[in-house]
Amino acid sequence: MPAHAASNAPGAVVPCVLCGSLNLRVVGHLPAEKVHELWLKKYDIAVRQYFPNAQVTNYACASCGLEFSHPASPGDDRLYEQLQRFPWYYEEDKWEFRASLAQLGKPGPALEVGCGTGNFLRRLRSAGFDDLVGVDSNRRALETLRASGIKGCERLAQLGPKRFDHIFAFQVLEHVPNPRELLESLLPHLSEHGRIYIAVPNQDSFIGDDLNQELNQPPHHCSRFRARTFRDMSRFLPLACEQISCEPLADHHVGWYISTRMQPLSRRSLAARLAWRTVVPLVERALKLEPVRRYIKGHTVLAVMRHASAAPREQSAPQRSAAL
Repeated sequence: MPAHAASNAPGAVVPCVLCGSLNLRVVGHLPAEKVHELWLKKYDIAVRQYFPNAQVTNYACASCGLEFSHPASPGDDRLYEQLQRFPWYYEEDKWEFRASLAQLGKPGPALEVGCGTGNFLRRLRSAGFDDLVGVDSNRRALETLRASGIKGCERLAQLGPKRFDHIFAFQVLEHVPNPRELLESLLPHLSEHGRIYIAVPNQDSFIGDDLNQELNQPPHHCSRFRARTFRDMSRFLPLACEQISCEPLADHHVGWYISTRMQPLSRRSLAARLAWRTVVPLVERALKLEPVRRYIKGHTVLAVMRHASAAPREQSAPQRSAAL
């Protein structure tokens, strides 16, 4: 078993699934039955079959900053096919789409891993990219991609020796039980001076404080990333971080942000809770202003990675990134 793979054996040592470090701490436990009941009530989706144990333990790695669940308990294709029926699941437009397009140079061969129905690949085609491939295990999503005239396959192995100047993995790494294995599988397909654009939920933002968010836990998310995880990646993978950008708080996430900030108040006095509720409308009104939201870290962090041995290209003007 590789050093970076966690074992399900009782009492086994559980190294970090990304960097292999044993410098871990337990940050919580997740009862499988409770998760199953919540998913049935909220999404009408049964998930108990994804949990091999009665509970999942969440760890935080002091070496790379990754948080991960053990056993990983990931969902399968059937789970994502059921989630696909919700219109919000495969969004037509995402912040990372626009942020990545703003950083791209000239068109070249492009691959998107976890492409879903192909919303971003179609944006690339409109921008002048014509050598496009999408990879996704969701067969129903691939049918939509192929119907739009873009090549799609279920596994990276089907690509053969083909290399790409641009590889995109948006909201993918957090879903797989072994993110290191996925990153290593991308390297043979990255051209010498190519770039990998990785977008993941930002555990440094408010979502990292939302302990009740079931979509940031198994069977949906197996791990949770911070910006430092990508900055430190060259210590354990031949990938160097070229740029980090943080999404500002999105308008449609204002309600989520406020409810998350209110969670700690449940442990305070009634007077403190009532006092906070009186100012919530004012806070919500302020956060509806884009100049205010741009200074608050939102849902996603975007990392641009290159071969560690490749000379860094000249940086474009940095984007304004949220700081709070």
